[in-house]
Amino acid sequence: MNKYAYFLMMAVMAKAVAAPVAAQELVLPEQAKKMATEVVTDSTLPLPIGPFAFGEVPKIWADGNVTHQSWRLAGRNQSTTQMLSALKQQLATQGWDILFECKDSDCGGFDFRFNINVISEPFMHVNLGDYLYLSAQKEGETYPSYVSILVSQNAEAGFIQITNITPNDSAPEISPAFTPENTDAVVAGDGVLVLEDLLFQPGSADLSDGEYASLATLATTLRDNPNKKAILVGHTDAVGSLDSNIALSKKRAASVMQRLISQYGIPAQNLSAQGIGFLAPRASNATPEGRQKNRRVVAIMTTTR
Repeated sequence: MNKYAYFLMMAVMAKAVAAPVAAQELVLPEQAKKMATEVVTDSTLPLPIGPFAFGEVPKIWADGNVTHQSWRLAGRNQSTTQMLSALKQQLATQGWDILFECKDSDCGGFDFRFNINVISEPFMHVNLGDYLYLSAQKEGETYPSYVSILVSQNAEAGFIQITNITPNDSAPEISPAFTPENTDAVVAGDGVLVLEDLLFQPGSADLSDGEYASLATLATTLRDNPNKKAILVGHTDAVGSLDSNIALSKKRAASVMQRLISQYGIPAQNLSAQGIGFLAPRASNATPEGRQKNRRVVAIMTTTR
């Protein structure tokens, strides 16, 4: 930790907010505003312990009660390195052993990001060009506890997500499964645009003819900001196999990309298409309404260098 990061951490501790993580507390900067809490009881979470390689992220399977929490830090007072350094220092003093840590492209960039559990926008934001990840373990009387930290930032704010997995016999009182702390949150700068109005034929990757307001908005944003790039990510519901859904979701994203090129004149080099099938649902797949919400294409805005 450099001197600036160390003294910054010492300065905020006196007036900081405490964020519960397993059996201890991590101290966050005073300006950190809690955005969301997600809790899943008696579960198993795949915890990354290596970078994306050969088509997958190496993981261990952590059992227990899983709590995801996210915070937003207004302004650009700290870099992602400084944000993580202060938290890592606290973990070290509290007896945690670091399992793995990495930085954006070294983690595996897009592929790593979409192989980990992340609270959805706008409650957590991940800039694919500027994020850090850390996982750690601490032995307990019976079973170990685990924690992971994900930090990122856009042009206007920093973001922190802390996930802890505690043994079932030591978990705190359980809160509702999803509790947004600030429903008015807006992520500016690099961010995510869900293309809600797109229509595809059932089981088809072909985008139906017509005008789509979401595409017009995305095209205008890209034309007005030539340093921006949109990564189009296709999502599906959970009907069918994972392999077939990943293939379908990528084809749908590619169809949207071609429409942006042919109809709106967006340069191909400012676009790319990916698909992750049903690995990142935003609603339950148990109902028709939930499955409809999960069938979508999302534009992730990044800044080219």
